[in-house]
Amino acid sequence: MNSRTSTTGDAEPIPFSQSQYAPGEVMGPSPEPDYNPLQALGRLVRGRWLPLLAISALVAGSGGAIGFSTGTEVYEGRTIIRISAREPSILFANSDNSRLKLFQAFVKGETTYVASHPVMARAAEIVAADSSAVGTVISAKSMTDAVGIQRNDALIVITAASTSATLAAAKANAVVAAYLALTAENELDRSNYREGELAEREADLLTKLERSNHQMLEVGGEFGSASLAKAHIAKVAQLEALLTRRAEVEATLEAMRAKTNLAGTDMGDVEIKRATLLDRGLADLTFDKAKREAELVALLRRYVDGSPKIIEKRQEIIIMDAAITARREQIGVLGRTGALTDAETSSEDETISEIEAVLAKVNIQIAEVRDDAKALNGKRLRLDFLQEEHDETRRMLDETRRALDAVRLESQNAMPGLIEVLTPAIVPAAPTKNKRKVFGLMGFAGGGLVAMALFLFIAARRGLVRYSDDLWRLTPRMPLLSVMPRQRPPHGPDRDVDQLCNTIQLLPDHGVGRFRTTRIIAVGGADGADSADLAHALGGSFTRRAIPTLLLDADLVSGSLTKAQGLQDTQGWREMLSGRAPTLQVDPSGMTLRGAGVCESVLDHNVSAQMVRDALSAAGQEFDVVVLNLGGLCESLSAALVAASADLVIGVVQPGDRLDEVDRSLRRVDELSRMGAAIVFYDTARDNPSKYS
Repeated sequence: MNSRTSTTGDAEPIPFSQSQYAPGEVMGPSPEPDYNPLQALGRLVRGRWLPLLAISALVAGSGGAIGFSTGTEVYEGRTIIRISAREPSILFANSDNSRLKLFQAFVKGETTYVASHPVMARAAEIVAADSSAVGTVISAKSMTDAVGIQRNDALIVITAASTSATLAAAKANAVVAAYLALTAENELDRSNYREGELAEREADLLTKLERSNHQMLEVGGEFGSASLAKAHIAKVAQLEALLTRRAEVEATLEAMRAKTNLAGTDMGDVEIKRATLLDRGLADLTFDKAKREAELVALLRRYVDGSPKIIEKRQEIIIMDAAITARREQIGVLGRTGALTDAETSSEDETISEIEAVLAKVNIQIAEVRDDAKALNGKRLRLDFLQEEHDETRRMLDETRRALDAVRLESQNAMPGLIEVLTPAIVPAAPTKNKRKVFGLMGFAGGGLVAMALFLFIAARRGLVRYSDDLWRLTPRMPLLSVMPRQRPPHGPDRDVDQLCNTIQLLPDHGVGRFRTTRIIAVGGADGADSADLAHALGGSFTRRAIPTLLLDADLVSGSLTKAQGLQDTQGWREMLSGRAPTLQVDPSGMTLRGAGVCESVLDHNVSAQMVRDALSAAGQEFDVVVLNLGGLCESLSAALVAASADLVIGVVQPGDRLDEVDRSLRRVDELSRMGAAIVFYDTARDNPSKYS
């Protein structure tokens, strides 16, 4: 048997949260309504319009006054820079408009450079050093924020804003001065850099040229390339003659070693034939020499003595002379060996030894001449390489000097345009912008919005109940039975309480059946509301209807009803919980009531559910209606046990209660009570959505 089961065994009734006030109809619990921010905002400002408007107007007025006082008049200085083309034809497009595009790109680049950080930093330094702006501390960022730059074809318009007319003109002129100064410095640096690089290259090439000359002197010595070539040719010719002579001597030696008495005559014939061939070769060489001498005479008529062709021809004649001399020596050698005569003055062995000595001498001469030819050829090749390197270095040196001269003479003509200042900035006579009105309006609007937002934020954070519809999350689950004023009439019937009593009596009739003969109604404050007044008034209303009613003070924490009725020294609810039957007290209106009791052994924290059920069962045997004052539902621990045994729990809510505590306490007792919970709203405002009857 759960907490909602009747102690008498009757059928369990339908809770209020499921009845929805429809006779004979059983429905499920209604879902909570969706949150509407506009309605929530309307609830926050309802009844607070005058304070909200007053605070907003005060803060908005203060913000507007502060904004107007902090607003300033802005002056604007303006100057114009024109970029002129060096060549007027650049400004006219033709079939090839690349030059015009180059000029337009140059103007765009200069516009970007005017707005760059270096220019603004230099302009800030110029403004700080300006005598008209003494004491002004300005940074590059503030200059960038204050200066506006626009490009219109070849014109660059610079505007500078400031609260001071003098400072506005100074800023604009400082930007122009910084731009011109940095442009000149950049051109000078670029020219100096190029000139320095070329001068350094010129010095390196000169050093390389000197080193090449020194190497050429070391390799060639007193001979030049032509002399080495001539000497090499002579050595080659000499080598050829020696090789021929060695071949002849070797042939002669072989012939002498192999000759016999019979072969002697034949060897003589061979030597005679060899001598004849040498004589013919000598004749041919003589003819060639004569021919070249004739060509030399013809060349001397056409060219100056000392020209390359004359020198070459003379070298050929000299070589011919050397060859003729060699042939003559060979003929002489044949004659000395006796091959051309029949003389037999020496023995054959002596002749062979002499020829072998001549052969060894010729071999030595061949080796020496060959080494000399190789050395001359190596020097000639090395000298030719050094000469080519020398010529290349000289060519590079000439190109470097020409580029250096071009840099020194034409550095100012590198750009396609000329920069000139058309109109310098002058001190403006009137401000261009007045920010006082704007700042005042912004301060007024901002102050009003901030005040309203702060007001609504504080109201929302407090989370207090102000009107009955603030309980919109609870009313779909538990009904709002009545909205009544806090002040009760001193004498006579209370119409609001009587109407509440009628509503409570009619509610069970909408259910399936009677739940028990005794009706147990618990009244408690949802947060800080005092439930003793309503419990007493409700008990009196039942008593006036001739219904046996018992009013109990079940508030074991504060005993608010006991104090209000002066029952501090009488027995009551504590004694009923302990199983005793205390003495009944009768109110002047005829209502029977009992206080909280005086038993010290029964406290709020040691009450059990069985004790509560037994006490209420004993009270139900004597009375038809039992009204219990629970006090604060959030403060009392035993209130939950009483709510679990009660038929109906009435939560008393008043303006100023905390919404979260009201929601938590009422939802809890709604789950514990047999018939659920209901709400009675104590109100003092006449504009509450639920008007009084």
